[in-house]
Amino acid sequence: MLRFHYILTTLAATVSLATAMTLESELHYALPADFPKALLQTDCYMPLNFSVIGLELWLPGPNNTNNFTADFQYIDLGTKITTSCHRNATSPNVGGEGHAERWACDVPTVEFIWQEGTLTVIEKTCTANFEAAGSVEPRFNCASTAAPWWPSGDGLFCKALDEQMNGNFTSLQPPPPAKFVA
Repeated sequence: MLRFHYILTTLAATVSLATAMTLESELHYALPADFPKALLQTDCYMPLNFSVIGLELWLPGPNNTNNFTADFQYIDLGTKITTSCHRNATSPNVGGEGHAERWACDVPTVEFIWQEGTLTVIEKTCTANFEAAGSVEPRFNCASTAAPWWPSGDGLFCKALDEQMNGNFTSLQPPPPAKFVA
């Protein structure tokens, strides 16, 4: 019986190690030198890919001082995170000082950046000292909006042509310094 327990324990350790090595080879990014690789042999699942579903944006017209809005669903099946993501007039920028503006999703380990036609999603890893990032470049069908019929006024309401967009995480870096929000 003791020998059987030893064989099972050895087999479990071997499978765990093989899974960690396979996982690292599946990544679309290199692990930074200071990443604690021992985490790969635990239940720490590194983000590999994600889906963005139902992306809608409203972009203000040239004389409209309102901020853009964004809404979509975010899913990472590997880390088992599903969350809604929004950006509206009251959404605080959670990006660090001197970095691109970011907005937190309902699950705060996920954030996003909208910049020049690219949606970048950021997911904190099992260690808060690192975050994975990946992007999609959606194609849109847009329609003009006008005051008083549209709450935000003149601009463009855009809906992604692809209901679901899939992307890979391509970067793993330490997060920017936290921004103080008063």
